[in-house]
Amino acid sequence: MGGAAVLAVLNVGGVVWVGGAVLACLVLAVVRRVPWRTVGIRAGVLAGLGAVLALPTLVTAHGFFHTIQRQLTGERTPGNLIHPLSVLQVVGIWPSGDFRFTPGHAPLAYALIAVALAAAAFGLWTMVRTGVVELPLYVGVTLVGCAILAAVGSAWVDAKVLATASPAILLAGLAGLSLLADGRQRALAATAAALVVGGVLWSNILAVHDVWLAPRDQLVELEHIGSAFSGQGPALLNEYQVDGARHFLRSLDAEGSGVFRRRHLYLRNGSEVQKSGYADIDLLQLESLLVYRTLVLPRSPVASRPPSPYRLIWSGRYYEVWQRAPAAAPLLDHIPLGTSSGAARVPSCGEVLHVAAVAARAGGRVAFVRRPPVISVPLGPKPRSLRVAVTLPADGTYRAWIDGSFAGRLEVLVDGRSLGAHRHRLEHGGQLVPFGAARLAAGRHELALRYSGADLHPGSGAGFDGISRLVLGALDSGPPSRDDRAVSRAGAVRPESRLARGGRLVIGPAKGGRAPPRLLGLLTRL
Repeated sequence: MGGAAVLAVLNVGGVVWVGGAVLACLVLAVVRRVPWRTVGIRAGVLAGLGAVLALPTLVTAHGFFHTIQRQLTGERTPGNLIHPLSVLQVVGIWPSGDFRFTPGHAPLAYALIAVALAAAAFGLWTMVRTGVVELPLYVGVTLVGCAILAAVGSAWVDAKVLATASPAILLAGLAGLSLLADGRQRALAATAAALVVGGVLWSNILAVHDVWLAPRDQLVELEHIGSAFSGQGPALLNEYQVDGARHFLRSLDAEGSGVFRRRHLYLRNGSEVQKSGYADIDLLQLESLLVYRTLVLPRSPVASRPPSPYRLIWSGRYYEVWQRAPAAAPLLDHIPLGTSSGAARVPSCGEVLHVAAVAARAGGRVAFVRRPPVISVPLGPKPRSLRVAVTLPADGTYRAWIDGSFAGRLEVLVDGRSLGAHRHRLEHGGQLVPFGAARLAAGRHELALRYSGADLHPGSGAGFDGISRLVLGALDSGPPSRDDRAVSRAGAVRPESRLARGGRLVIGPAKGGRAPPRLLGLLTRL
């Protein structure tokens, strides 16, 4: 069972350790003169049971190795590393918040590593001398396997190998100190044990303090979406979220806009969305976007609405789900009217006249989407506290959003009233962190931020703080207006509607093949 578990975790790489352990056991059986019949029976039973338990791993081993062969053996493939790790990290003592860097107190760290190595050497030598070979065999097989994989593997594989082997060295060191305490050196053993254990705890505390935590509540919401809309793909998750697209939305045949995709996702300028990148939905070519039946979009007051064939069918705290209706009217074109600071702007007369001409030639209809007001306040990169006055254009319910990343606790307040707090948010481009909402009157209000920075919470020391702006966006209230309903049906815009407030112009065919004359009259008068 142990061998099958090793193969399940390490796949083909585990053969080195499993094979080494089997070989060591056979040598030990020969030394101890165990009857060959007994050895054969036991080896056969264990091999058969192990093969059955490891069958899923063995079946997929070829595909696994073929997929990541470059990461396994490429000399210039560090993965997420900055450079190859130090071999001393196999000891398990490395007091640094990020294991990829040298500890801040390097001399003390190296002294603790030396104590652990000396204790391990003493323990192994004492056990071999007294005929206790189980632990020395475990350590020996581990180190030999480590050396083999490190010789042929990449820097990324070396890091995995060091992490896998480190418990063996620590176990041998603690065993050695236990043997030393059984003699007359109890004070020395207790001091050395305190140093080794203290070094491990010090390393773990720093690692936990600076760790990058997964956004659990966001992933839980993606998991719900994957379950609720299973089989309704293909789907596009328009953000850089590797686990979200590949795992939590796998039942939707989902792809992420900023991660590896099977389908091309072209921008309007002809390029593609790059890895870890983001593009507003309006920047994507229609031909690339309409391939996806379902869109999973992060909620944002400054993001564009999907093209008119898509309907909003579900909304959560972090994401919205839009689906393209099978019988939706064909979409001829759409013109985005958003900016970097908001999802709406006043269209130029030239843009409106162009839309009118296209609609007239195709016998189509023009529609637009009105977006609620958005206030965007630029911020410094790491504000500890901030107060700023804003003027709201209209009464309404407004939600606060933060554009950026922060590791500590960040609280947003309006007129002294808290709109909630979050901590440890690692966001990429286009992803805003939602806070609470409040009913506010038109006029002047005071916004405030309170940021704790690094504290005793796990992950609060992670070094990715960077906040660019605070956004205050009005929420839609009540049922959609007549214009909004017209957009959702790809219908015509009424002449008395204020086109200049729109966040999008949409062109679609009209029933009967003729453009609405009142609409064309409105457009030509511009």
